[in-house]
Amino acid sequence: MLCLSHELIHCLRGHLDKDLNSSKSEETDADLMAGNSIWGWIINQPKLLGKYGFSDVEHGAYEMGYASTVLCALFQKYHKSGDGYHLPHQRMLMFNAGYMNLTLQESGKVIASKIWENQENGISGARLMLESNGFGDYVCQLFENKDNQKDYFE
Repeated sequence: MLCLSHELIHCLRGHLDKDLNSSKSEETDADLMAGNSIWGWIINQPKLLGKYGFSDVEHGAYEMGYASTVLCALFQKYHKSGDGYHLPHQRMLMFNAGYMNLTLQESGKVIASKIWENQENGISGARLMLESNGFGDYVCQLFENKDNQKDYFE
């Protein structure tokens, strides 16, 4: 759902040009809006998504943290150079920020703090799973890359 949402956002917002390259700002926009989209799908399609662990926004937050971490670790593995795009850690934060932004707007700080806690639990769960399945180096690069700080300034 996260990948599909991200790519749909590119199409809906007109990011795709003839050579299919996206700028960093377009990628960041698609990441943030993908998180927004997942939130919206959960709110609007609870019966459809409930059987996949997205029964409500709080449960979906765990899945969002988990999925974004796995996706970004795989990105780290298969795109070692980063393809000129920001670092996978920043991408993971954008996915999760998009999800939490609407929660904050709709439900306030108390619920948003619970959402962030659930996302953190999902991130931790994914880290454990990845590390126990031979992806420890990519998890380390995702979270302990000294260049992550550079992306925050950008």
